[in-house]
Amino acid sequence: MINWSTIKRILDANKIRLKNAQKWMTSNDPDYQSKKERKEELKNNRPRKGKVVSFDEKGTVTVKHYGGRSYTESNQK
Repeated sequence: MINWSTIKRILDANKIRLKNAQKWMTSNDPDYQSKKERKEELKNNRPRKGKVVSFDEKGTVTVKHYGGRSYTESNQK
């Protein structure tokens, strides 16, 4: 049986650390990027005599952050 201190020593010797992992889920729409850019463009440069209305069919679930932990080389941020 191998204990945790042996595993830790091996990981340390190979400069591997346990860090928080991040995973982001975004839309699988092939036009997502162009739609996002157009929405940002309209938000930042609104029409002079007009309003901008944007609808999202899924609400706030289209972008979701998933946490967790993973092993990574210690030189990565």
